[in-house]
Amino acid sequence: MTGSWQLGTDNWSNSEFSREVAVPTAFYVGDWNYAGVQRGCPMGVKDMHLRFWMPERIAARHAFTFTGRVVAQGAGNYATLTNELGYVKDQWPFSVHLNGVQKFTTGGLKNGTAYALAVDPGELKPGWNVITHRNDVTGGGCWLCWDFHRLNLVPIPSGTMVILR
Repeated sequence: MTGSWQLGTDNWSNSEFSREVAVPTAFYVGDWNYAGVQRGCPMGVKDMHLRFWMPERIAARHAFTFTGRVVAQGAGNYATLTNELGYVKDQWPFSVHLNGVQKFTTGGLKNGTAYALAVDPGELKPGWNVITHRNDVTGGGCWLCWDFHRLNLVPIPSGTMVILR
């Protein structure tokens, strides 16, 4: 496995993925059986881990972007979450971590909102890496679901051509 990868289809649905309680919280990219990927992060399973291998020659030299889209959110007890704890209905806070370091956090996104984060050269380590999605809601039971997860390699710019006349 090298460079770019995508889990799920960019189609506004999480139907390729499985219920969180039916699969392990860690998925190894390269399996390509999307039924092994959690569709989201409910309160009972706060973290979802995507593990992937990165060769040394790529990790040290290349930048990447990681993109995802939130497509469904809900809760078992809206009154507690919105009235007592002050959250906006169906815009639950979550964060994305790369190898244990928080790279992105939000107080909540509307369904259908995509997000992208930059990964600089050297931030991925040679060997196994992990991207973790974390449900950051405290108190109450809610869930967030994703449409797809994508890691894109950013091409190294070519040299500059100067034409002298």
